[in-house]
Amino acid sequence: MSGKRKTFQDGPYKNLVTGLGEIGIDKTEETKASSYTPADLAELARMQMLDGLADIIVCNPVETAFMNDPTLSGDDDGEILEAAMQAGLVEAIQSAGEEMRLTGGAVIVKEYEEEQTGNVPDLKEAPDDRWTLSGFRVYGAGEISLQSSDFEGDTPTCYPVKLMDGNEVRIHPQRCTVFHGKRLPGALKNSGCIREKFFGTSALRPVEKALKDIATVTGSVVNMATETGTLLVTLDGINELLSKPDCGLKDVHDLISMVKLCMNSMRAAFAGPSDKFQILSHNFGGIPDVMQKLFVLAAAKSHMPMSLLFGQSATGLAQTNEGDAKEYAKTVNAWRQRYLYKPSASLFADFAKRNFEKDVTGFTWGTIDTRTITEELDARKKESEIDIASINAGIITADEVRKARYANGHSFELTVDSED
Repeated sequence: MSGKRKTFQDGPYKNLVTGLGEIGIDKTEETKASSYTPADLAELARMQMLDGLADIIVCNPVETAFMNDPTLSGDDDGEILEAAMQAGLVEAIQSAGEEMRLTGGAVIVKEYEEEQTGNVPDLKEAPDDRWTLSGFRVYGAGEISLQSSDFEGDTPTCYPVKLMDGNEVRIHPQRCTVFHGKRLPGALKNSGCIREKFFGTSALRPVEKALKDIATVTGSVVNMATETGTLLVTLDGINELLSKPDCGLKDVHDLISMVKLCMNSMRAAFAGPSDKFQILSHNFGGIPDVMQKLFVLAAAKSHMPMSLLFGQSATGLAQTNEGDAKEYAKTVNAWRQRYLYKPSASLFADFAKRNFEKDVTGFTWGTIDTRTITEELDARKKESEIDIASINAGIITADEVRKARYANGHSFELTVDSED
């Protein structure tokens, strides 16, 4: 045993003790850093529950994406969308988006009215094409226990889900609509877990370390603020007081308490010839700059503007954040189009076909950014100039403009009957 070399298994502790070097080796000659171990899904979920910044990063893009209702193609009177919202479809898509950002993916399981009145449905079987949709359940990637045996090639043959009663059910793929997160890089697919290979990766993982650094620094500042103003008392004969056989420690405590009481009430202190009093304070200089750099890092990793994530600009100054809001609207629009549109369109189409026997081939997202009054007036002015030019050119008539623009509230979209 004495001839064996001692090593540290814990990477961070080894870094601390050896100064990033090996034991027994000069750290200036050979340095080695242990890699950071990322959090698992349970820790990421706790971060979302306990850290307001993590919750904003997970939920805010989804809430912004559905700031205004979408418009379904072929649903001119809005009847299908209204029924879908009452059935919980839009809410389910939002929940799936949040789960996808947290865990890397999600599955919406469709429930059917014909199965609600009978026995417990056999979820392993495919649904009948004539059944009517009645509800939706959302499961995050962390709730689905996929194994290699559940796949045929790259396609799952079922989705195993553990219910609250402890039983596991295997759900048929035709009952499910999958929301995939950011794709795992191909170079990591041989070493990644099955969940990340199939669903994708969490949007919270790249910013996890930055959020933990902010929490560490913030906690240190809180400790400094708590500890600042410490009273250092130098009393003549304190050793004799402490060595008293009876209540020596209590005498010292009473003496210091009396000094502190006088300082608080009379802003004065009594002292003997050799007594000294000194209030120790921490130097908080430079801390705002450190915090600002951490804020910038977290904002960059989360793809969210600092003014929306922290309530201030990157320079630390107050601003209207109008420019940030517009850029963030573009980011969210691109994100929802890439990650939410395809599965959402499939769900809307299935709902319309089963419940209304209508074909919905797609939908248009609701707007995200809102114009100011000045911007709205400028846009309408330019719109009217284009309309006047089109009327003068004989392309459209004034009645067509009136019907298209103002029949059911103002609209920037102008369409005419193709048969005219």
